[in-house]
Amino acid sequence: MLITTNLILGLAAAGGAGMWWRTQRRLKLLERERFIRGHVFPARLLNGLTDTWPHLTLRDQQLVARALRQWFLIHARTRPLPVAMPSLAVDVLWHHFILDTRAYEAFCTQAFGSFFHHVPPSTGPLVTAPGRLGAMRRTWRAACHDDNIQPRIPSRLPLLFAIDHKLAIPGHTWWRLDTPLNRRREGDSGGGGGETGDFPSSQRERTADDHANDSAGLQDTPYRLGDLDALTTDSSSDGGGWGSSGDGGGDGGGDGGCGGGCGGD
Repeated sequence: MLITTNLILGLAAAGGAGMWWRTQRRLKLLERERFIRGHVFPARLLNGLTDTWPHLTLRDQQLVARALRQWFLIHARTRPLPVAMPSLAVDVLWHHFILDTRAYEAFCTQAFGSFFHHVPPSTGPLVTAPGRLGAMRRTWRAACHDDNIQPRIPSRLPLLFAIDHKLAIPGHTWWRLDTPLNRRREGDSGGGGGETGDFPSSQRERTADDHANDSAGLQDTPYRLGDLDALTTDSSSDGGGWGSSGDGGGDGGGDGGCGGGCGGD
């Protein structure tokens, strides 16, 4: 009887400790999320975007800054699992930030507790097509969650996936919602097809040959996922525009939300 009582007390103590640890971990994540959302990127960092793409306005710079904050939030929530960068504009701003070594190291320490290395799409755990697809789907789900979008039945693209088309970034492959998915959502019973998992994909099952084609495509175009309909040289989505609330002074910091939705003109 004494052994049983001690066992119950031990299990209760272990359960309580586990609950305490999970609570502390959640509180720490919330603290890091607040820090990331409130981080202000200096104007000299954002001006590097205009050096690369002269047509970008101050508001465009602020939008890229917001998307970079979304990328950092995704990493904070999913680490240590790999994620994949879907935006060229955001990737360029991230690279500029990394070049400011001390500031970036200090940011990573407070935002993640460790250094967030810039991993090019063709290296690291994303080198194989299945790994790339898994990382990109993970990014897709997290970005949808951040923008209040259902990842399986998206009505629009999340900011991180839509921004390159929104800003007309040249020489890059743009994301769009795949056509069969749009037709089905709009009530076209003849559309057929669908998505695989949580990510808009082609109408047929993927094969080993498809993954081999993905590997070749990923080397040629860093953000192209082989024959996935979700990624084309053209872009469309049915959401509203992004609001500019929360972005003012410097890059503004904070995230005022996307207003009518992220992912449309």
